[in-house]
Amino acid sequence: MAWRGTPRGLRAEFDELLADMQRQFAETMERISGATQQVPLLGGAGTMIDVREHDTDVIVVADLPGVERENISVRLLDSRTLRISARREEAREAEQAGYHMRERRIGAISRTVSLPTDVTEEEARATFKNGVLEVRLKKTVETGGRVIPVGGETGRSVAEEQRRREEERYQETRAETEPS
Repeated sequence: MAWRGTPRGLRAEFDELLADMQRQFAETMERISGATQQVPLLGGAGTMIDVREHDTDVIVVADLPGVERENISVRLLDSRTLRISARREEAREAEQAGYHMRERRIGAISRTVSLPTDVTEEEARATFKNGVLEVRLKKTVETGGRVIPVGGETGRSVAEEQRRREEERYQETRAETEPS
């Protein structure tokens, strides 16, 4: 059977076949490894993600061209892991002499991003403009933890030993200054 379409139509079919193969490969790798792999959007194009750390926050920027805001999901899985999911649908119709063509394509992506530091979900914001998603997450306030004093041989802490010595000195000084 001979090809009767245009060279561009052949290229579009090839791109669609390649995207389908990439999707199937990514799904297979995800099942094998248990890890989330990038599933390409239309035309085999993935998404670029940048992670920037500032003094008080972490900013994640993802390129999602052609995606509608309603089709984006952002979820903080834990204090160091963010998941971005998006879905894009496209339908095209073309009419030329002798035939009518309708194409429908659906592309999806799910990326799990490891964050450089612990963040909190409080005050988290996500904005989407001109195909670019920006997620701002506040860093958690790091506490130095609690200081645990180290005790001497008696099992008392250094602070307790110091208080005991000061009390003894006070009692000695008081005994010396009191009249008999």
